[in-house]
Amino acid sequence: MERRRQCIGIDTAGALVYPEQVKFARLLTNRSFLEYVTDPALGARERRARIAHEVTGILPIWDDCESWRVTERIWAVARRLTELRRESRLWARRPAAPITTCSDSSTYQTS
Repeated sequence: MERRRQCIGIDTAGALVYPEQVKFARLLTNRSFLEYVTDPALGARERRARIAHEVTGILPIWDDCESWRVTERIWAVARRLTELRRESRLWARRPAAPITTCSDSSTYQTS
């Protein structure tokens, strides 16, 4: 990070972001990715394989690359979200109408 800061001439190190960080942020906010890796109907092996595949597509290939660490962190989040989705299916009632977002409509429906 320090090398990048000096090379570019930026005084504030906080202004630098690695491209991989941006790609992981985009991945973790991608609706189809989240729906897949947190789907309680899918097996854990399938969901984890998808995470591993996406991680290896983002991280640069280095000899000392430890993509397994990133995979484990994302997998831990996915397991917890899957548990929450499973519990919500058991305990929550389904909305009468689909919930819309700001990009879908200027109004929200919650039930």
